[in-house]
Amino acid sequence: MPHVLILHHKVTDYRKFKANFNEHTSMRRAGGEKFYQIFHKAGDADDLVMLFEWDKMENFEKFAQSQELRQAQEEAGLVDQPEIFILKEIEKGVL
Repeated sequence: MPHVLILHHKVTDYRKFKANFNEHTSMRRAGGEKFYQIFHKAGDADDLVMLFEWDKMENFEKFAQSQELRQAQEEAGLVDQPEIFILKEIEKGVL
């Protein structure tokens, strides 16, 4: 079963962040990431909420502790450590 994560963090500049994010697509894919969406708070393009789907929680945990991720975060201009919510789907519907 896939695992869904929501991350919230601020960046210094969204364009700089997104360029760095795109540069590390293969690293994220190899780590187990399957899907992402990026949102920002209304009125603040640098305050991000990101939705991810990972294949296994163990893969996300390994990725989250990696030196490669730490370096990518520094290069991307993160203002603070992300707030992470790990979610388990209990129901899904279509209206």
